[in-house]
Parts: sequence; C-alpha cells; structure tokens
Amino acid sequence: MTKTKTLRVPAQLRKHVTRTVKPKTQGERELVAACEAGARELERQGRNNMNSIDLELTNEALGVVLKLARGWLDSDNGNNVMAAKSMLKFELEYEPDDPREIRHLVKLPKSLAGEIKAPYTLEFKKDKTIPADVKADMKGMSWTSTGASGRVRNEALGWFLEKARYWTRIHPTPSVQRAAKKFVTTYAEPYEQTERLINGYLGTGEDEGQAPEPEKADPTFETFKELIHGRGPELEEEEPAAIEPERKRLVVIACGGKKSDRPGKIPADERYTGNYFRACLMAAEVMDGPTMILSAKYGLLPLTEEIENYDVKWGGKGSIRLGAVREQVEALGLEDAKVTVLGGERYVTAARQLWPDAEAPLKGGIGQQLKQLAEMYEGEALDDDEPETLARQWQKLRMSELVSWGDERRFFYFGGLAKQDVNENGPLVGVKWSESNGGMNYLKDPETGTVVDSVHSMSNVWAVRAEAPEGFVEYEDRGKPADELYWPEEYSRGEFRNIPNLPSRGRSHEPVIWYGGKAGVNILKPKGWQKVRVTYIGEGKYDLSDFKTRESVKTCTLPNQVFWARVNEDQDQEPAAVEETAPPKGGYEVPANFLELAEEGNTDAAKRYWKRRCEEYRRTGK
Repeated sequence: MTKTKTLRVPAQLRKHVTRTVKPKTQGERELVAACEAGARELERQGRNNMNSIDLELTNEALGVVLKLARGWLDSDNGNNVMAAKSMLKFELEYEPDDPREIRHLVKLPKSLAGEIKAPYTLEFKKDKTIPADVKADMKGMSWTSTGASGRVRNEALGWFLEKARYWTRIHPTPSVQRAAKKFVTTYAEPYEQTERLINGYLGTGEDEGQAPEPEKADPTFETFKELIHGRGPELEEEEPAAIEPERKRLVVIACGGKKSDRPGKIPADERYTGNYFRACLMAAEVMDGPTMILSAKYGLLPLTEEIENYDVKWGGKGSIRLGAVREQVEALGLEDAKVTVLGGERYVTAARQLWPDAEAPLKGGIGQQLKQLAEMYEGEALDDDEPETLARQWQKLRMSELVSWGDERRFFYFGGLAKQDVNENGPLVGVKWSESNGGMNYLKDPETGTVVDSVHSMSNVWAVRAEAPEGFVEYEDRGKPADELYWPEEYSRGEFRNIPNLPSRGRSHEPVIWYGGKAGVNILKPKGWQKVRVTYIGEGKYDLSDFKTRESVKTCTLPNQVFWARVNEDQDQEPAAVEETAPPKGGYEVPANFLELAEEGNTDAAKRYWKRRCEEYRRTGK
C-alpha cells in the first residue's frame, strides 16, 4: 500500500489543481484525485468549498503541489503568495528521488541576514553573482527584522556557508564573526552529507557508483544536534575519538509569556512573540553552541519543534515537572553540557538544578536585561512589551537587598512576605533607606506616596526589581516650581574629568552645568537636577555651588562618577544681582587657613570661593 501523509492544503491550491492540472504523471494523477476527494468531503460536511482541508497525499503528489506553490511565490496576487507559503512549510516532509531537491531548514540571525541582499530589494534583483536556483530559494524564505529563515536546497546552503566562512575571517564586527562561526558549525555537516548523496546520485566524486544508504527511521533523542535544530538527514555515527571530546555547549533561553494566537501547531520560535524572547534569541544566535527553549509546559524544545498555544507559568498549575525535564536532558546526552542560560530568575534556578555550573549572564530587572542582551547582539535594545507576565518573575529576597543605602529610592513589585504564597498581582512600591525607622522600611505607592506596607530589613519578601515609573518625582519635590524640577533631554554619566572646559590652576573661569548627583554601580539614574557653577579650589578638587545662591552643593575630584548635562545658552544667564548685606557683628572667628587661602589661592576663582567660605563661616560657624 502506498504511504500517504495527512497535510492541510490551502483552498486556492486545491481548486487550482482540480481546474487546471491535466494529469500526465503518477504524482499529478494522485494529487488531482486527493483534491477531488477533499472537495467531496467538504460538500459532505456542508462546508464552503473555499475552506482549506486535510488531504491524504502520497510523496509524489506532495512533490507536485510543492512545485506549484513555489511558482506562486512571484504572483501579484497576495492571497496566492500566502497560500504558497502555507504549503511550503511542508517541504521537509517531501522525500525527493533526486538528492539535489533535499531541503534544509536554515535560520540566519539578524547579524548575518543584514549582510545579505534581501529578495525584496532592488540590489538583489540586479545582482547577477547569485545563482538563479539560490535566488529562487531565497525568495521562498521569510525575511524579518530579526533575521531570515526558510527551507533551501543544498546549493543555496552551500552558498550561505561560503559567505559565512568568509565572514569568520575578515568581518570587522565581532558579533557577525561569532554568528558566522556558529552558522558554519551548525550547517556544515548536513551540507556535506547531502553533497555526498548528490555526488553518488550523479556518479561523480569519491562516491561514484555507490548507492545512497537506505533511509533510517526518524530519530527521537538519538542525536544531539539533529533534535536541537530539527533539520537535515540523520547524523552518521562517528568512530569514538582518541581524545576525550570537549564538553558540548548549549544555550538555553526562557520561553515567553507573550505568544502568537495562530491556531494549531507552529514552530516554537514563532510561537513566542515577546520582545524579551526575541532579544534572548538574537543574543543566543551569536553565542557558541546550539539553542533550545526551556518551556514551562513542554520542557526543553528545539527552536523548530511545532507546539500549540498555551498559558502556563513556570512552577504553576500545568507546568512540566523538573524531573521530566531531567529525563529529556539525559535522553539528549546533555548532562555534562556547558550551558548558558538567558532568562529570568525562575528559569536560571531551574536550569541550575539540571546543570549546577550553568552560566547566567543576565542581571537586574527586565529593562536592564534587555540592555545587556542588546550589548550581546550589538544592536538596539528592545522595549519590555510584557509588563504583566514576563516582568513578574518573582524572587525570594531579603529586604536589605532591595534598599539603597543612601538617598536613592528603589522600586520593586511587592508580592508579600516570603513565608506566605506569592501575590502574583502585587503592587509596584518604592522604598528609601533614609525613611527607614529602627530597621523597618516603609513601602510607598509611587503615585500617591501612601504607605502600602512596612517590612523589616531582615525579613524575606517576594519581589521583582523594577525601574522608577516614567516621570516619577519625589514626594517632597511635588508642587515645586518647574524650574526647580528641570530634567534635561540628554545627559551624561561618567567620571567628572569628562566634563568639557573644566577650570584648572591656569584657567580660572567658572563653567555652569546641570548636576544630577553621584553615579555608581547601584545608582543608575539621576535623582534630580541642580544648576551649579564649577570652581577649581586647588589640590585637584572642584566645588559645585548653586547657580543662584552660590551655596556649596558638592566637592568633586576628577575620578568621581557623576551625572551631568550641558546648560543651554538661554539658561546660562547670571541671576539678578542681590544686594549684599553685611554679616552680623560678633560673628564666628574664621580659621586662619581659610583666610590664607582667600588671599593666596591658586586662581582668582579659588580666591573668590574661599572668600565666600570665609563669609559663610563668619555667619554660621560652619
């Protein structure tokens, strides 16, 4: 009995076959018969003939309909193009007699796809260096902002490999070199195996006169690389190496909360649509080793494995057991793999129970991680488009870890005390160490300033770190005049020495800047802005004084990390003169070294500074 496959054929193709195909070959006859049977089944069900339906297709019939679909890719009819692409996803199901027609599922990361002329560009149409068959396969691929993917013949795969090998040697961008190296490692062996089959089929090369090996049953977990990538013929077993092989590398990325609502099964890397998942995938593409997804429902997934839509959170109801994932790892032979995990705390914790030495390079909240991922794939950071799902990856943290030991307010989602079940809908709160009292920390609503809860510094809580809400203003600053709450559109962060036009011993001017406070590893944003004058006061020190009152705000040295911004010309105006009043009689005695510096300062600006300090000390004693 002839073996058939049940595949969904778009209505446009099915109707085209029954109307126009005049069967001459066995495959054409079988295809027409299957399409006519589908039309009768639709009629029996009382459904419209424009509906798609599953057809029982022989291998020869599948080859015919795929050839028709490829011809439709250049159609001016958008519906025909969509129908063709829907049909061509079954290209890997076809088993051609001619090995030159064997297809490989290829994925080009963004960094590599950007180096190739895309089929929709005018340059691609004019380029005569690309072989015609390669162009035809490239037209059938999907080209998006995150890369390109599709099923190509061995000739096209060889063309891509030639480009990638060239880029590994000479490309100036490290991320492109890494992605090219990974592409070669992934696809070189499937290409060479198919090339041997082609040589044997054509009677050329070292395989002349040899018949292709009989086809083997589809593997499940037998081979590491084939399962992960879901492409190419089964890998041949190699003789054991004389030297112990290097540990396999594997990149594991967390599944996403945001998913495509397309019905039925689609490839896993198309099911997850959130920006965080996309960023992890782009970063994984430039790392060594193949990539798999750690799914809350399915466990370890190859990128191309087709899955249905679901709504399950890691560790929640319906989530896969960790023991089942461990069985997948053992079946794949990945117990000793060198693993890098890209994902939130829950996924890192789970991965480290499977691979204790797994690397987890991402730190901080989702916004910070998106920036770190952008640095890995050397592109623009994506926005967090899953605030209610992905960002809520709860961690058990001690309250003292969430408080900044200073004046900066920290923000996090508060899921309650860790000894209780986590409140998945916990509110966003802010906490400030200077508001603490006896070890108690008051968690405040960022919008209203009301106290949501109070937690001791030694207590453990459920938390997800977060950034300050956009436009947040400290409660005590609310209601102040707008000029006191100025926030520059662009500002810099770095060493104080990077501020241009600083005064020095030989340059006694006083430049004016916006000062946003000190910066540091844990201080990622300015806490507010103040317009200040910068005065050199000797010994490598600079005084920052208020632009209007001239009261000292901060003393800095060149290595200090600060936030600063330029002052626009219309802002850099001297304040209106204020009539000076004589200090009260009977003031404090000014220290002798203050008076000496006021008389013998290194620069005129330093002398003016110390004169102000003398007057201030005479009045206040400080």
